[in-house]
Order: sequence, then C-alpha cells, then structure tokens
Amino acid sequence: MNLLSIGLVAGLAATLGVAALKKPVTAIDEAPAKSVETEALLKPDTVFRLENAGGQMSCIVRKGRKLSDGRSLIEPGPRCAAIFAPLGDAAVWREGDDGTVDFIGRGGRTLVRFAQADGAGYESIRPRSRILSLIAER
Repeated sequence: MNLLSIGLVAGLAATLGVAALKKPVTAIDEAPAKSVETEALLKPDTVFRLENAGGQMSCIVRKGRKLSDGRSLIEPGPRCAAIFAPLGDAAVWREGDDGTVDFIGRGGRTLVRFAQADGAGYESIRPRSRILSLIAER
C-alpha cells in the first residue's frame, strides 16, 4: 500500500507539472495592458500637444480636474506663451455643446477657441490671426 501511495503522488505531480508547462510563461517585468478607460479613471488629467501652424513650435497642455459640466482646470506648459502669449494666462478648459473647446483666461475671457479637426485633434478658429492645433497625447 505504501508503493501505491507513492505512485499516486508521483502521478499527480507529473500531471500538474505537464499542465503547468502548457501555460505560457510571461516575463516578470511585463505589465498587463491598461484600457484607456482604466487609465482615465486612475489619472484624470489628459495631456495635449499644442502646435503652431507648421508644427515648428509646440508645448504641452494638461487638462486637469473637472470643475463642472464641460469645464475643467487647464495647465499650459511654460513654452505655450512663446507660441501665443495669452496662453500663459489660460486657466479653464470649456467644452461647448457644438464640440468646440475654449481656453478661458483667469479674467474670464476666451483666449482661444478650437473646433474639432478631421483627425484626432482640434484646430483653432479664434483668434483668426493664429492657427493652432491641439492633439491628444494620451
């Protein structure tokens, strides 16, 4: 009976070993891919790249925490003012019902208005003297 028990244990170990070998091995430093929704929940900020016409100059714009429906804080990067000086004063991201996005200054004035472009981003429609693109980075 002792040999029978040893045989059963050895058979079970062999079965479990074969099953473990059939499972693909993953590298330890591979992290599971996060969905866009999960990342948005973990990090409410959304990062955009703002470019001038032709893309010679760009800066990072971070859309921050939600203030109210369609309104969020905005943090323009330090290089944004070099592209268009009033952008250094941008404080609020306001989304319109028509799909436009306004950058509102600390004084409550609309500094730039963007409309949805053909691609994944926005293009400025106001002021007319500047052409700016706003492209989502994440």
